[in-house]
Amino acid sequence: MKLSRVAAEIRPRSPWEAVDLGILMARRWWWPLTRAWVLVALPPTLLLHLLPPIYLWWSTLFMWWLKPLWERPLLYILSQALFGHLPGTLETLRACPELMRRHWLAPLTWLRLSPMRSMDLPVSQLEQLSGAERRHRVLVLRREDAAPAGWLTVIGIHLETILAFSAYLLIYFFIPDEFDINYSRLLQQEAFWWLALQNTIYFCAITLVAPFYVACGFALYLNRRIKLEGWDIEIAFRRILQKRTAAKPLQTGAGQGIPQNASPSNEQTTGQSTGQDSKQSNDHSASQGDEQSAGKHPGPHLAIAAALTLSLALALLPPVAQAQPEADGEPVVFDRTTAKQRIGEILAGEDFHRKETVYTPVFGDGTDPQAETGTAPDWARALLSWLANSIETIIWALVVALALLLAYRYRRWLAQLSYRGPAPPVSGAAPDTLFDPAASAANPPADAAAAALSLWQQGRAREAVALLYRTALIQLTARGLAVQDGNTEAECVRQVQAREPAATAAYFAALTQLWQSLAYGHQQPTDQQILRLCEQWRECIPQTPVEARPR
Repeated sequence: MKLSRVAAEIRPRSPWEAVDLGILMARRWWWPLTRAWVLVALPPTLLLHLLPPIYLWWSTLFMWWLKPLWERPLLYILSQALFGHLPGTLETLRACPELMRRHWLAPLTWLRLSPMRSMDLPVSQLEQLSGAERRHRVLVLRREDAAPAGWLTVIGIHLETILAFSAYLLIYFFIPDEFDINYSRLLQQEAFWWLALQNTIYFCAITLVAPFYVACGFALYLNRRIKLEGWDIEIAFRRILQKRTAAKPLQTGAGQGIPQNASPSNEQTTGQSTGQDSKQSNDHSASQGDEQSAGKHPGPHLAIAAALTLSLALALLPPVAQAQPEADGEPVVFDRTTAKQRIGEILAGEDFHRKETVYTPVFGDGTDPQAETGTAPDWARALLSWLANSIETIIWALVVALALLLAYRYRRWLAQLSYRGPAPPVSGAAPDTLFDPAASAANPPADAAAAALSLWQQGRAREAVALLYRTALIQLTARGLAVQDGNTEAECVRQVQAREPAATAAYFAALTQLWQSLAYGHQQPTDQQILRLCEQWRECIPQTPVEARPR
């Protein structure tokens, strides 16, 4: 791949600008692309028509199914022509067996319905990747600028459909009205000539669309590689290197042309001759400068030429019609009656009574369509009924899916709307685990304040504060506080403030802050803090019977 011989400007483009580049490439090499497509796709299409008439409709399906293989010679031509070599017909046909043989299974099976086929084809054909390497490469290329590749498939399908229906309508318009043809019966029959006509029209439609489809996908692939690999930067550096390389011989030659040894007499003689030559060259350059300045600033010459041109144009203008005066030089003046008479004569003249017959084609037999009575054919009514039912089913399915999506998306908001009051009180049993399984398995003491004070006097400050905090949670959960396994200390404080009296909420908040400072901040509490918590225990924490835990 020689970037210096590329036939297009290498620079990063927007996705749809790259699609425009693909259209230009398809227009430039349209005939080689179309010729290769016809030579590759027409023989299998003709062979498919050798099937029995009862299976002939399979030929259309096979034509659609084999399109990924038929597109490979087009990509081969584009990849060669873009870099300066347009392969001939024989060269393309010789390369077809190798192109068709390599990586043929995936495009015809699980990748056949991929809408990104046009952009992914160069990965398999040009980079010759398969398996995990191909998947990784495709994911890299699709990270940006991949949306137009899917739209190319959608647009290509619509263009093929429009071209096919246009061909059918063109044939219909060329059929004279005198031919009494039952079109409903014609569409239902499976005659060989009718299926062959359908396949011919479909083949022509895909032949017209395929070069543009492959070229646009190839342009999107190139645009992603330019952005990923910096082809434009590489070309810019190569041009700079070429300019510097071309400038070196000139600088070397100029340095070698300066004489290095000259005698004084020669220098004097050379100086005199140089002075005379410079004087003559100055006179000559002055005269040339005057001529150039006269050429660059025409001055009066251009003005004279413009004036002559304008005078000649005015002289060639047709004479302007003017009112003809009478013999004595006075203009003609009409009174009201005479003027009215002259106007009537002018209106009665031939200029206002010319008639021209214009024939305009009128479709139909000239009768009012609304006045016609009758019913549509049975097949048309059945088709419209099926379409109506299908559309109705799709709409209802979309409505149900949208309702389910909204319900799932706003499920928390809907749960808040359905809230009818505080949650019912839970059983008096505390949660299974508070702090750690070993501590939760032990039953709380009857007098938690005295037990905590005893632990504090033994120097076990962490165990004392933990006992108070754990026992407080057990007592509060026995009163209906909903404590879950994942609740934090702050969430427990907010729940206590929402349910319990102010004294209990303030005590529990102070106990929680002391526990956090000791457990996470490693700050030892003072004697006053422990004594205050133990003294206020019975007043602030209501004592509720708690179910005994098995040891």
